[in-house]
Amino acid sequence: MTSFFKVYLTIFWLCFFLPINAQGVKIRGKITKLPAYSQHTLFLKKYYGQSFNKVDSVIVSTDGNVALYDKSGATGLYAVSLDDSTDIQLILSPKESPVFRATYYDLLQARMELDSSFENQAYTHFTYLLDSINNVSYQLSTEELDLSKFHPKYLSIKTEFAESRTNLLYARRDALRLIRQLYPTTFAAFLSTVADHPLKIDDSSYLLGYDNLPAFLNAHYLDNLPFNDERVLLHPLLTEMLVTYLGEYSDNTVNGIKAATDSIMSKLRTNNKVRAYVLDFLGEQFLKKNIDQAFTHLVNQYGKGHHFNFDEPYTVRMNQILGSETGSSAPELNLQDIEAKTISLSSIASKHKVTMLYFWSSSCKSCELFHEAVKQLYGKYHSMGLEVYAVSLEPSFDTWKQQLAKIKTPWINVMQQTEGELPAMLYRVDITPKIFLINGAMQIVAKDLNSNNLESTIVSFLKQTP
Repeated sequence: MTSFFKVYLTIFWLCFFLPINAQGVKIRGKITKLPAYSQHTLFLKKYYGQSFNKVDSVIVSTDGNVALYDKSGATGLYAVSLDDSTDIQLILSPKESPVFRATYYDLLQARMELDSSFENQAYTHFTYLLDSINNVSYQLSTEELDLSKFHPKYLSIKTEFAESRTNLLYARRDALRLIRQLYPTTFAAFLSTVADHPLKIDDSSYLLGYDNLPAFLNAHYLDNLPFNDERVLLHPLLTEMLVTYLGEYSDNTVNGIKAATDSIMSKLRTNNKVRAYVLDFLGEQFLKKNIDQAFTHLVNQYGKGHHFNFDEPYTVRMNQILGSETGSSAPELNLQDIEAKTISLSSIASKHKVTMLYFWSSSCKSCELFHEAVKQLYGKYHSMGLEVYAVSLEPSFDTWKQQLAKIKTPWINVMQQTEGELPAMLYRVDITPKIFLINGAMQIVAKDLNSNNLESTIVSFLKQTP
């Protein structure tokens, strides 16, 4: 057998005996009533993580026949849109090759008619059931918020609301089970497993130790989420459930959010892609809401080796936060003293074993007492290598000048400028007094010190530094 004949047989076998859609997904269709003398583009987008991304596009021909492909695609959520019109969401799977029909004007209004598709039949049923239950839940929440605590039947009505919410969770569970029974091999069946958070509420032994549903869901809301399955990134449901867990079933305190973060991250041990997405999502949420301590906790406990992928504003915010953490390089400051002479923080730090970066303001009553404590420390340890770089956050130069004349401090005093990036933002100063200790290499070695531990910490670093 010649090599040419072997190649021919191989190509023949690949073309005719392998399933045509064994890999990737596709959708075909026909667009009618196209405007004459105009060109239009149809886009195919794939959902992954937290957004739709374009994977294919085609210029619509005059006969209106189109075909779109994602050669590497697995079953998941996609969207089709004409030009810049609203997305039409649907499920695409390598097991199906759906065909759509739509007029030009239908597509502009995000409408299309899809021929028989078991995947999309299942998904339509799934979204309808969830939307219906969510609408009832929203109505319950609205009515409960409107309930006056002075209503003569307030406690009885609150009890009824709690029972209604529990019954709604049972209804949700039953609806999701129905999806799995009717459409057992579909993407909607997988999503119903993801969404089925109260499933274990059936088991009475599982409820031992809980006398209320919120406490139970705080501990078990995410138990059924398949974090090890990358398919959770192919639909917004994972993101929605994380938002719900953080917003409704976690304490709205820094410690509560840290505990919720620990609970989430404890489940992310087997799939690196899902773990990376959740790290980015949680990090962005904490940055958006200015929960700096929760973000720092996330980075320190779980972010080792992870490159956070944020848009520029959040990247800048992240660098500001991490830039003022112990062990990081101290952000440079170039501020003017009372004689308008610019003094850089690095020029002071490089000449001393330990530099105390001290943020204060004249409106801070605690600072008056703290000045005296710092004076005593300065007198004891300045000759051993301690310097103080005191930054006033006072908005008025005259007030600052009067205050300096009053307290008569021996160290370097500078004032926050009104132009450029504010030192208080660089170092995340939300309260005064605020103390950082910086070594000669411009590294933050300690922060958030108070009168109880300031001296011992200074002495410790003075002894360590030759």
